[in-house]
Amino acid sequence: MIFWIFVFTIHPAWLYTIGSEDESSSSSIEDASGTGPGAGGGSRWQRREAVTVVDSLQDQQQQQQADQQHRSLPSFVDVLPPGPFFDLERSGNVTALVGRPAKLNCRVNKIGNRTVSWLRHRDTHLLTVGRYTYTSDQRFRALHTPGSEDWALTVDFAQVRDSGLYECQVSTTPPMRHYITLNVVEPYTEILGLPELYINRGSSINLTCVVHYTPEPPTYVIWKHNDKVISYDSERGGVSVETVKGPQTTTNLLVRRAMEHDTGNFSCHPSSASPASVIVHILNGEHPAAMQHGGHSAYEVSWLLLLVAVTFQTVLSISIPELMLTHENT
Repeated sequence: MIFWIFVFTIHPAWLYTIGSEDESSSSSIEDASGTGPGAGGGSRWQRREAVTVVDSLQDQQQQQQADQQHRSLPSFVDVLPPGPFFDLERSGNVTALVGRPAKLNCRVNKIGNRTVSWLRHRDTHLLTVGRYTYTSDQRFRALHTPGSEDWALTVDFAQVRDSGLYECQVSTTPPMRHYITLNVVEPYTEILGLPELYINRGSSINLTCVVHYTPEPPTYVIWKHNDKVISYDSERGGVSVETVKGPQTTTNLLVRRAMEHDTGNFSCHPSSASPASVIVHILNGEHPAAMQHGGHSAYEVSWLLLLVAVTFQTVLSISIPELMLTHENT
């Protein structure tokens, strides 16, 4: 009985045969190596068979490794496109503040050896290619870390004129394109409500000032009345301010028991944005429809009176001819 033992060395094509019967070990090795008297077609067949076995084992190992790697990936990988594709969740639109740097990110998965370029859409101006900048405006720079899938365009000291559409382009055939909108905004202040308020004497003046788009909350917000800083602990009393700081800072001014001398310009002055103002009129019982709690300004009242006048004139123009015709018939 003969036992076959396969021993694979650096070159798997060699097969060593060891017999357990009355054959000598030296002749067995010579036959297996192809130098003994038994060398020939049988030895070549044994080599081919050994190579076939090795290839089969390697294919099985590779398939097992691929199956194991596939099982370790999340389920959504099966639906991903095979070539380069944009990660839209990490390549979104950007809002930046005037004077601050703006960063537009474009993430490209499976990019391979392709190149990413940035273009300004409104004039198709080429800004960057790969990690190199191709514009004379030194505020624009390409930003990429080797091995990363993020290709960013940075704009230093962003200005309102930089707002618009930018194109992230991948050098496939045809080129792949993804558009990102940059919106550069300036901090501004507003007092909610109408530009003119009419408040009845003895009522409360309630003003709300909102500061938008500041890089950080303003250090302070000052209220003024006729260009004089409002003192919250003056002898008059009844004046209070409540401020809530954050990405959008809000401050509320409350003046109780309004008097005639409270008429005038009220303005809100944040430390990091331009001021806003409103005109307040204190009424002594006249024009109740224009008071703050009624929600109408003098402008609205004027239009309301004009509408009433036009309606009255229309009614008269229709009714008078009818009355004259009735009078003639009688």
